[in-house]
Amino acid sequence: MVGSIDDSFTTHWSLLIPIQNPNPPNTPQLFFFLPNSINLLHTTMLLSAETLANIKEATQNVASTRRPWRVFLDLFALTLPSSVSEATTRLAHNVTYFLFNYAVLLFLIFLLTLFPNPLPLLLFLLLSAAWYFIYFSRDDFPLAILPLAFLTVVALLATAAWLNLLLAVLIEALVVFLHGVLRSTDGLIGDDQDSPYGHMLGDTPASGAYVPV
Repeated sequence: MVGSIDDSFTTHWSLLIPIQNPNPPNTPQLFFFLPNSINLLHTTMLLSAETLANIKEATQNVASTRRPWRVFLDLFALTLPSSVSEATTRLAHNVTYFLFNYAVLLFLIFLLTLFPNPLPLLLFLLLSAAWYFIYFSRDDFPLAILPLAFLTVVALLATAAWLNLLLAVLIEALVVFLHGVLRSTDGLIGDDQDSPYGHMLGDTPASGAYVPV
């Protein structure tokens, strides 16, 4: 009887007093995982920087296709294509030729979809200005780009503006298709076609080589 009471007393006190682990965890394991975490963070930052550099290069390529808006909005140049082949040729040529104009139009459509909500509209106007002055108007790569990219993604998700962006992309796709098919390519000379013989000179061999006639 006494033994059972002692056992019960010991059991109750063992529940009240925490039992220390006789084998504490090895603290140097923290220092083993810490360098790996730093290396992973460094690799992620390098990949993010490379991705943003590629985006900037692509943006500069798009900006090089900037055309006058009077040419883009020339209503007298809108005609029906004579065949499906001509329609696809027009579409491919116009998308390449007016790529910057289409990109600006997409941004304007996105802002128009935000007009019912003034706060997200103001937020993305400020973000757009920040992207321009911090990223696109500079030749270097400031460290503020990564937080700015993170803040932009958070703003898209927090304000549900990604739905507006999706709607703008769908509207833009329809506009690009209609304009690209109906806009005649007559008189549209690209940067590599300043000469009327540009299509013949595009693959011209180096100077001194003979060209078969």
